[in-house]
Amino acid sequence: MQVARAGALVVRYRIVPAAEADTPSPLQVGFATGRHLRTKPARNRIKRVMREVVRAHQHDLVDLFADRPGTLTLMVLYRGGRPGAEDAVLRDLPRLLDQVAHEVSSESRAGA
Repeated sequence: MQVARAGALVVRYRIVPAAEADTPSPLQVGFATGRHLRTKPARNRIKRVMREVVRAHQHDLVDLFADRPGTLTLMVLYRGGRPGAEDAVLRDLPRLLDQVAHEVSSESRAGA
């Protein structure tokens, strides 16, 4: 399992072989927040923002796995508090997704 971090966000990811993947999709993403966000509506709001950012920036990751077997599995974790949570997600998550895409493409070139 690989890890990328920026600010209050952590992205854990791994490439799941096609034989183990339960879906033909090239990308699977999960989202979680810590209890630092005290209320459930606050946690749900941040998860909605994270989902939207991933939806808008997933194209590089999907393109990497369009022609190769396996699924890239990501878990996006928010570990910060409430003040500035949405701004932190909007600022840091696109950068983390780019970092993951770069690391995965570097690994595939090294393995080829």
